[in-house]
Amino acid sequence: MTRFTGLALIVLLPLSASPAIAAELPAPVKAQISELKSSCRGVGGKLVNPKQAILSADLNGDDQPDYAIDQSALNCDGAASAFSGSGGSQVDVFVSTPSGYINAWSGGTFGAKVEQQRLWLALGGRYCGQQKPSSRAAAQGCYRALSWNPNKRKMVIDPKIKPRPVGS
Repeated sequence: MTRFTGLALIVLLPLSASPAIAAELPAPVKAQISELKSSCRGVGGKLVNPKQAILSADLNGDDQPDYAIDQSALNCDGAASAFSGSGGSQVDVFVSTPSGYINAWSGGTFGAKVEQQRLWLALGGRYCGQQKPSSRAAAQGCYRALSWNPNKRKMVIDPKIKPRPVGS
């Protein structure tokens, strides 16, 4: 596994652009983007091209697009560190359900990417099998897959899918 510092990992991770973002985003995704724009303005910045931070895939197997907002891909012009820091960035995942879209996962990561209808999160430390890193800088990095848990109505880090090394 790879060791990383949080800031270095943000630079090394490939940012995934969604292959097909629907022209009309679901209301909860629009609301989250609006909130992020407001937060950026609140610190004197301007959110540039927020759609570059939106990933899309059918994550829960219902043949409908689901969405993730990867804040590490946001550009708050005038306040560069508004959404990212040495501890990473937030990722929010919105999945379609019969009653509408829900926020099915939210947490800190060092980035996200979509591969074959699966969302992979860049994480570190215990998520990658490391018991207790001596510091954040000593944490091992990896990608972990999220899977839909229909009983919990949440996306969960899938323990059946092995962590992948950063850079894969």
